[in-house]
Amino acid sequence: DEAVRNCDALLVIGSSLIVMSGYRIVKKVHEMGKPVIAINRGITRADDLLSFKVNKDCIQTIEDVEATLS
Repeated sequence: DEAVRNCDALLVIGSSLIVMSGYRIVKKVHEMGKPVIAINRGITRADDLLSFKVNKDCIQTIEDVEATLS
């Protein structure tokens, strides 16, 4: 709970958020008015709560970001 209160935003990588514990964290961050971003191919349980979603393979996306920043 403290991590959720202290975060500025939440980044979800490679999860459908089907498991309640992950979904609960997303829901709490969203309810606090903080942005929730996901990198996941396909739908997630929290698509309606996301501020932004990258609908691509998470490993390739992270590698692309790393290459851009290097």
